[in-house]
Amino acid sequence: MSDQDDQRIPGGNHGAALAAKSARNPLFNARDAVEYLGISLSTLNRIEKQGLLVPFRTPGGHRRYGQQMLDEYLEGTRQRPNGLQAAEHE
Repeated sequence: MSDQDDQRIPGGNHGAALAAKSARNPLFNARDAVEYLGISLSTLNRIEKQGLLVPFRTPGGHRRYGQQMLDEYLEGTRQRPNGLQAAEHE
């Protein structure tokens, strides 16, 4: 199902589609993202400067991180039993 299909709900109930979509991939602000990742705000800033995470920006300039983005970052940094990182193992 595409993003457009999610928004086409009979009866014009577009709000329900957006709520369902964000429930599948919620957005976190920076404070919630650092808590979710278990890191400090300065570490999050460093990760962004390295280009490992690229947040969405609100019209007001605030950072938002999708849960999938954070999960992919965690998976990419997860240590394997032999000491290799996940990306190095493949």
